[in-house]
Amino acid sequence: MTAVDAVVFVVDDDRETADWLASLLGRVGLGVAWFGSPEVFLNTYKPTCPACLVMDIRFPGMSGLDLLARLRERGLRLPAIVLSANSDVAMAVRAMQCGATDFLDKSHLEPQRLIESVLAAIARDSEYAERRHAGLAFNRRLAALTPREREVMDLLIDGKTNKMIAFDLGLSPKTVETHRTKVFQKMQVRSLVELTRTVLSQQLADRRDLN
Repeated sequence: MTAVDAVVFVVDDDRETADWLASLLGRVGLGVAWFGSPEVFLNTYKPTCPACLVMDIRFPGMSGLDLLARLRERGLRLPAIVLSANSDVAMAVRAMQCGATDFLDKSHLEPQRLIESVLAAIARDSEYAERRHAGLAFNRRLAALTPREREVMDLLIDGKTNKMIAFDLGLSPKTVETHRTKVFQKMQVRSLVELTRTVLSQQLADRRDLN
């Protein structure tokens, strides 16, 4: 990923601040899209490329924290850098709890610190997108398994042999071997070790992305 592949969404009702941010971030090759309110952004945003939010926290209507909460409700994990001219520890904690990746004092904003924070947020979003695509591909393969193949796969991952699985499911070892072969084909793996690693890695990624 390069800077030109990414976009920074600036949500701020101060056009002067938005123009300054666009100029600053443009120097490192980042595209900037400005929205004057959280409501407008929420009704417009669609994840199409690596991105992040740079946003104020106080607005006449929906607050910045409300926007972050709404995004999470929709399953959108867009990294956000919150700017506030009247910051305090409690507000920073609330912002982080709502999913913000950084919280910066708007009245003492250091350009280099902001650029570094934005680039880190975009990298994080890119990594999440890669995990999401991998997860979708994994789920498609998983959905191709029959209920019986899924049972066999789960028992294989639990460390059971073909004979043990045959006994547990009331099948012949030959039938279990047939199901095992189908599982490997559909999950696109070549060994039990690879199957186990693939399934457990996806389960860990799913748990991490829920936090």
